[in-house]
Amino acid sequence: MSEPQFILDFQASMGKLAQLNAAILKNVQDRKDFSSTIVGRLGQINNGIKGLAGKITDLKNQISALQTQIASNTSGINGKQSEVDKLTAQVQQLETEKQQVQQQLATLTQQTTEKITADQQQINAMEAQIQKLTADNTQLKTQSDQLMQQLSGKGDTEAQHAKALQTQTVASQQQIAALTDANNKKIQELTDQITAKDAQIAASAAELQKAREEIAAHAQTITDSQGQATTRITALEAQAQTLTAENTDLKGRITAATAAINEATQNLSQLTDASINQNNMQGINDILSQLEKSIQDISIAIDAAPASGPPRQPNQQFTDKSQLMQYLRQNNINPNIIAQVDTAIGNPKINGILKNANILARMQVVGGGKKTKKNKKTKFLKKQKGGFRYSSNSKRRSMSSSKRSTTSSA
Repeated sequence: MSEPQFILDFQASMGKLAQLNAAILKNVQDRKDFSSTIVGRLGQINNGIKGLAGKITDLKNQISALQTQIASNTSGINGKQSEVDKLTAQVQQLETEKQQVQQQLATLTQQTTEKITADQQQINAMEAQIQKLTADNTQLKTQSDQLMQQLSGKGDTEAQHAKALQTQTVASQQQIAALTDANNKKIQELTDQITAKDAQIAASAAELQKAREEIAAHAQTITDSQGQATTRITALEAQAQTLTAENTDLKGRITAATAAINEATQNLSQLTDASINQNNMQGINDILSQLEKSIQDISIAIDAAPASGPPRQPNQQFTDKSQLMQYLRQNNINPNIIAQVDTAIGNPKINGILKNANILARMQVVGGGKKTKKNKKTKFLKKQKGGFRYSSNSKRRSMSSSKRSTTSSA
């Protein structure tokens, strides 16, 4: 013989109650685990904050060290630039001095060349005079020889004229000898002058060569100094570029570190922001309040006397879309049905969807749907917390009143 329906309903309700108790125990354990996790996590966050404060301090100290290094590099760059400027001025001064020395050499060479040319011209003129005097002496000697031949060729025929001719010849020879001596003296003087001029030319040439060697050595010294200065300038500029690049890198690191510190400080401010923490705690408190209300509803259901039959719980009325969607999710309604409800918000058909899905909830639609009229059956209903009404003469329903309500509570 099959058992009565109320026995089957009672057993089903007992099974649901057992499931509910298990779910409650699991929620209690989950709440403890959640609290432990939160406390542990907050402890980790606190330790992280302590460590972060130390790291921020270390990072600030490192920033100070980097700034000190930048200042040192900048001082080094300025010092090297100053040295570069001095060396550049020195190179320019050496170049000017080198040009002056070369100009002096050119002037001395020109003057010496002109002097040697003038002396050589004088020598050439003296040599021409010597040649002329030598030719004159030769001519005088020829005249003297001719006179002697003439005197010897007269013989006795002109004896009476011999004495006169001899006297004339002697006078001519004396004159020729005097001219020859004068020419010889002039030749000797010119020869001495030529010798002196040759010595002067040789001295001028030696002096010019010595000046050239000295000027060439001086110019080489200037060139070497310029090369050393240029090499030093190149090295200093390379060092300055290296320091400049290092400063650029250090400034980038300081900027990144400053941004990291600001971000960490902002995160700490958000972590300790009273308004945000209050909102978070408000959310937790709301959930706890809902849990307490659910527990209170369960207590009421447990304390309530059993009904004569399996009455159906009234539909819960909603006016806000977000509250309805939250109710559907909390009661683990099929996501496809939730999507249909979401699509039908504002349409009177929404309550048909809820009814067909056996969901104990209704949505009040503004400007549409049926209005609840007070009749003999509803005017004595009292509005209960949550939006639904119940009769003041009816007893509180037990947990076994509906399969859907028990599932929703779980």
